[in-house]
Amino acid sequence: MEKTSRSILLVEDEAVIALYETMQLSNEGFTVTHVGSGADAIDRVRSRPDAFDLILMDIDLGRGMDGTEAAREILKNHDVPIVFLSSHTEKEIVERTEKITSYGYVVKNSGPVVLAASIKMAFKLFDAYQRMNGQRMELAAAGEELRITNEKLQESNEELGVIIEELKVTNDELQDSNKRLIQSQTELAHSEEKFSKAFKSSPDSITINRVSDGVYIDINDGFTEMTGYTREDVIGHSSLPDGLGIWVREEDRGRLVSGLHEYDEVVGLEAPFRRKNGTVLLGLMSAKRIRIDGEDCLISTTRDITEWKRIQEALTESEVNYRGIFNATNEAIFIHDAETGAIIDVNDSMIAMFGFSSKEEALGFNLDGLSEGGPNNNLAVVRSYFARALKEGPQVFEWLARKKDGSLYWVEVSMQCSTIGGKARILVVVRDISERKRSEDAVRNLVAEKEILLKELQHRVKNNLNVISSLLSLGMTELPEGASRRVLNDAKSRVDAMSAIYDRLHIATDLASVELESYIRDVAISLFDTYNIDAERIHLVTDLESVTLDTKRAMPLGLILNELITNALKYAYPAGRSGEIRIGLKTVDNSILLNVCDDGIGMPDGIDIETSGTMGLMLVNMLTNQLDGKVSVEKGKGTKIGVQFAR
Repeated sequence: MEKTSRSILLVEDEAVIALYETMQLSNEGFTVTHVGSGADAIDRVRSRPDAFDLILMDIDLGRGMDGTEAAREILKNHDVPIVFLSSHTEKEIVERTEKITSYGYVVKNSGPVVLAASIKMAFKLFDAYQRMNGQRMELAAAGEELRITNEKLQESNEELGVIIEELKVTNDELQDSNKRLIQSQTELAHSEEKFSKAFKSSPDSITINRVSDGVYIDINDGFTEMTGYTREDVIGHSSLPDGLGIWVREEDRGRLVSGLHEYDEVVGLEAPFRRKNGTVLLGLMSAKRIRIDGEDCLISTTRDITEWKRIQEALTESEVNYRGIFNATNEAIFIHDAETGAIIDVNDSMIAMFGFSSKEEALGFNLDGLSEGGPNNNLAVVRSYFARALKEGPQVFEWLARKKDGSLYWVEVSMQCSTIGGKARILVVVRDISERKRSEDAVRNLVAEKEILLKELQHRVKNNLNVISSLLSLGMTELPEGASRRVLNDAKSRVDAMSAIYDRLHIATDLASVELESYIRDVAISLFDTYNIDAERIHLVTDLESVTLDTKRAMPLGLILNELITNALKYAYPAGRSGEIRIGLKTVDNSILLNVCDDGIGMPDGIDIETSGTMGLMLVNMLTNQLDGKVSVEKGKGTKIGVQFAR
């Protein structure tokens, strides 16, 4: 870029990054003034309205107003181009800045070439806008028709002012959200405590398993009491036949898996389960698929219905003794006429559960009065379940019930046909599941809160890595060309490779994995910029499959890629030689293969990558071992190094 004497106001709250950016801009011939907050930027422009040709504005400015709010305030009274500079790459952030100004958006640490080119383009756009405004003023005097057009433009400006005010309100709301985020860690701790109490105190068995392999992540006390297993017996072990073998019949587990695959939840799965001592209990399970830390998991609630089932069988076998059993159970029981659906009998638990004072009062209510009344909880829906119980057999479903006092609560309903006194009846058993529902909601809320905090933590880590990169760049400016400067430059490239991981995570929906295709391309382009490589002399060619990898292994793979590209850039093309560096990524036999090839002078004879004393090759060898992979080297016209490890 040609030298210029134009003046720039840099608004950046991170002192180290500001110093580095000031040096970059000064090297391009700009006169730079730095302030650390949005309020200082507004005061400086007001006091010296003609002093700055362009404003380079960070978005995150610490306490007080952020960069977008400061930009709006400045543009109210001053016509000056503003270019936003931020580590954010989210789509919504970029779109928000585009509604304020159209002069550009630059990602931090994009390099001096990109930053200078963006500023130059902003000046060109501003000059073009200025010329357009001058032409518009000349045309305004052309006649009455243009006067009318100008009035319409004025009306549009007033509407735009309303929109700007609405955006300001939206920005205030975002500021409030940011404050709530700061408090979220304390609230999350409270949430975890509440969830833990609800989880542990439930009398039913509650378990959380990974879907992929059935491994238990957590269990409550209800599970240990029901099965006889301790936490040490269970946590980290699988429920599959080759694990604890808790399923008596594999087809029952198959029904659970099929239901989760189709509906993401299963309600009322009746199946036998094996206790630790070998005895068998009959359980009624409800399960739902959830995500915890990026993994598909299963939260299930199981109630021991062995005794309840025995009671059901006793009712079917002996009508004479049914009344004592009928009132002995804790569940509410209704007996309906199979033809009319009318309630003809209830047990004591039903009277207590729904808040009636007597059996006669309970029988005086119809099912519509005992239901929430919405589109999915009304008399018509109940009758449809009656019809299905008569034709298809037992029905199990969840229901939003209404007590006599009008309060609502969730119940689980088991419905089946039976013969009592020689007549067809519909037997309905109702169990209060309000506590279970609260436990499930607590788990879902806890997972959502953890993901929000993890996203914010990744942004903070990324910003800290940017500060480290800037410090290394500043350190290089104080050193002459030589070994020390090269060591700092190599360290900076490694920090940038790690930072690129968090760039990928910050825009990803899955926080547990990284999309390697775009990540590898970002690292390679960053290295070409770090070492000031002329793209016309050394070409970068990529052939990358779409592959995802867990975050834990993506970090060492990124450092391996950094070392291989750095070695090619530093040693393959001495004395201004030109050539081509090719990067390949593909899957081979359920493994991932990364290749970095150059057509340079080739690796000297006698160098073994496994025993080399150079730091870069030592890192490649050690990091490949960390991935349980292997390194291959092909020498000839250039060098080809491949790293292969299990997917």
